[in-house]
Amino acid sequence: MEHRKVLRLCGRFIFACLTTVLVFLLTLGSAKAQTCDRTITANVVALDQVFFWNRLGAVQPQGMIFALRRDVVPIDLERGLVPGNVQLRPGKRPRPLVLRMNVGDCLRINFQNLLNPTPVDDEQPATRTASVRVEGLQLVGSIASDGSNVGRNTSSLVAPGGSAIYTFYAEREGSHMLYSAAANTGGEGDGGSLNAGLFGSVNAQVRGARWFRSQVTAADLALATTGQTSDGHPIINYNAVYPAGHPRAGLPILAMLQGTEIVHTDINAIVTGSDPMGTSRGFFPTGTFRSTPVNPNRDQPYREFTVIYHDEIGAVQAFPQFNDPVLQHTLHSVRDGFALNYGTGGIGAEIRIILIPT
Repeated sequence: MEHRKVLRLCGRFIFACLTTVLVFLLTLGSAKAQTCDRTITANVVALDQVFFWNRLGAVQPQGMIFALRRDVVPIDLERGLVPGNVQLRPGKRPRPLVLRMNVGDCLRINFQNLLNPTPVDDEQPATRTASVRVEGLQLVGSIASDGSNVGRNTSSLVAPGGSAIYTFYAEREGSHMLYSAAANTGGEGDGGSLNAGLFGSVNAQVRGARWFRSQVTAADLALATTGQTSDGHPIINYNAVYPAGHPRAGLPILAMLQGTEIVHTDINAIVTGSDPMGTSRGFFPTGTFRSTPVNPNRDQPYREFTVIYHDEIGAVQAFPQFNDPVLQHTLHSVRDGFALNYGTGGIGAEIRIILIPT
């Protein structure tokens, strides 16, 4: 009996100690999260967006994606930007949303849910609330930045037409999954709104880093070109803005930040340590990264690639043979089902073309 009392007391003591340590760690994390080197802002919306998976016709009619508010336009101009009346602006390709910040930054996401209040396709989840949840970043302010509806916490999900502010702090470098936690089940892969496309990434860089677009059109690059070197290479003004009269006049052409607002969410980026036009040529301060024998000078600017793998997608195949009683078994395992960044190249369509020439 005495042994049981001792064990119970020890158990309570250990539990109390663990609770104290947990509270301390949470308090410490919260304190760090409140100390922001700067606060950068992203104005983000969720919308229904049909997109193609490839150039062979596989389509996602039930697409749901994130985008910057500045990258969407109303379908019916008279109704404006209201739920169910939103599409990507001309020239903007559907891609997972990628936001960037630096270590020590706070990222404030001003989020609005512009999804249609009712599903626009049978494959969409019936849940039309949405959120922005980011794995691995510290929450700033309160649990309201978690973008979830868990336990007895107040829900931080957003109904169609509603808005919320989510704020995060980056303590260290890394890539962090961004997604809506509102619909966790549904779809072929039981991933809720994930298999429809409602996901992205937040990439945290080292302190002081600058980020620029890596892939632009020839017309954009020409606007940012100020001349040529003696051997014929273009001289780029990385701080150039679109000129007056351009549809995006005043916005940076290459820089992803305008002031403290994220204005470009490109999948890939050129990351530099300072102004590439300055005397440092964009190098990071010496010793920022640990050098290796293979790469002895790691303080140079680098190109960052964001690759998000996803499967069990809801692609509608381009050709009826995928449902043909004779060929559907042959083509089943080679249909478009595994993707990178909303793009997939299943060989099934090519097999169909070979088997049944048109």
